[in-house]
Amino acid sequence: MKRITTGILGMDTILRGGLPKASMTLVIGQPGSGKSTLGIQFLYEGLGKKQPAILISTSPSINALLNEVITEYDWDSEIISKIIYMDCHSWTVCIAKEKYSADLTRLTDVNIALNEIIEDQSITPQHDARLVIDSFSDFFLYNPSDLTLKFLKGLKSRLFEYQITSLILVQEGMHDDRIVSSIEAITDGTIRLKVDETGRYVMVSRMMATPSRMRWVPVTIKRGIEFKAIEFFE
Repeated sequence: MKRITTGILGMDTILRGGLPKASMTLVIGQPGSGKSTLGIQFLYEGLGKKQPAILISTSPSINALLNEVITEYDWDSEIISKIIYMDCHSWTVCIAKEKYSADLTRLTDVNIALNEIIEDQSITPQHDARLVIDSFSDFFLYNPSDLTLKFLKGLKSRLFEYQITSLILVQEGMHDDRIVSSIEAITDGTIRLKVDETGRYVMVSRMMATPSRMRWVPVTIKRGIEFKAIEFFE
């Protein structure tokens, strides 16, 4: 099975080379645990390999976040600028929209915008494209749970058709256990993050075609997220 590297020091070792190609992975954690950094780092790694990188963002401060990671982690701003951005926020405040945009109260808008991106960028299964949704929790704010989960199933099929590897970011504590379990039933893996007074931690609790160990691994954020992989294997 072909693997798509995450660019996260230590994670690719744990994942036996990276995420399975065309897989969809749930990333869940509390605010400040590093979900957005992990997602952008995954896209940044792909751009460095000339792979299309799509960010579906519901955040009003996405530009501030991108500028922060450029400054904090010394990432190349020219590479970051090549992220293909789908704006899922502007519709809430009636401001100018980006080239690709969607109204979350109409989930078909997201599908239409994604189809436009795929067509405009001439994405094929051979491109090893990547996609991140940050945050999928916001989709549930504007739509019934059953429709949102149905949308996610359809999205997974669409991404698999083009062999696009994806991360679906969800905020811990916003959803009941039934919703999280339903998302896990659709996705191929789960990466959990947490932060407390002792530091930041990550757990790859499950991953398609990959042995997993139910263990919290300490991480640091230097030039992005880095696993303390030595501790993981001790």
